[in-house]
Amino acid sequence: RVFLTGVALFGAASLVCGLAQEPWQLVAGRFVQGAGAAMASPAALALIALLFPGTEERAKAFGIWGGIAALGGTMGLVISGALTGLASWRWIFLINLPVALAAVV
Repeated sequence: RVFLTGVALFGAASLVCGLAQEPWQLVAGRFVQGAGAAMASPAALALIALLFPGTEERAKAFGIWGGIAALGGTMGLVISGALTGLASWRWIFLINLPVALAAVV
């Protein structure tokens, strides 16, 4: 539940950021995004620990999670730069919506 709540909160805040008309709205949305991420990230690690009880399986799952997290951080910079150049800065936030929706549903 914590994971799903965090992802839903992150997704809702992404929508707020993408539609922000005033700087304070963007700042508030980013604050809530941080709260959602702070809920989802540790919960994701807890889910991995729960779903992979064997020591070897768990180590492999954590390794994959770490690699994907690092790749996501790197690719996020590239994709956000491309989105900003091709469309608008708003799409940096709006692109999170389908991902969050898929995770929650």
